[in-house]
Amino acid sequence: MKQITLSEGEFKSLLDGVKHSAAIDDCRPMLQYIRIEVEKNKITAYTLDGYRASRFVINRKTENHDEFVCYIKPVPFKETKSGTRQVLITHDEKSTTSVQYETEYGEIVYRFNTKGGEFVNIQAIFEGAEAHDRETGINAKYLAQAMQALAKVDAGRNHIATIEGKANPVQPVLFKARNDNFENTQLILPVRIPEGWNK
Repeated sequence: MKQITLSEGEFKSLLDGVKHSAAIDDCRPMLQYIRIEVEKNKITAYTLDGYRASRFVINRKTENHDEFVCYIKPVPFKETKSGTRQVLITHDEKSTTSVQYETEYGEIVYRFNTKGGEFVNIQAIFEGAEAHDRETGINAKYLAQAMQALAKVDAGRNHIATIEGKANPVQPVLFKARNDNFENTQLILPVRIPEGWNK
């Protein structure tokens, strides 16, 4: 059996970073899971639902003892005030993955069995998307607020937003969404990207 221990902050960040793009329909059951890849110096989580994909990476200063790939569904999880709880993820040869942690009411264990399932090679999708010719830095909080405002224009699956910017990385970036009745435009000024930040 292989295992990894995460702090509750790491586990909560991992869930929050990818759970929104896990599939919710039964057409491709494997896409309802979060794929977790544990390597020597990092833990990477992926989700996709056919329209979007998410990736969240936890870099580790000390090496992980085991390396493995497992799948869990987005589980309800709330951090404690103390922040000292540990989350244990185990994976066995029968493709069963368990997520286990203590609460004030006792131990909680989630078990997932994905034997025979097939998942898309999301890393290849990200590698293709990351080949870009310019980069603009934007305050993440302002971006989140802009995206939430755009999402309120229309709740449909085919609702479209556009991102507009100039090749000059110091020019404002426009995020737009519209439907028959509304148009919402969010302008965010870029910020300077610190040297070496994206390496």
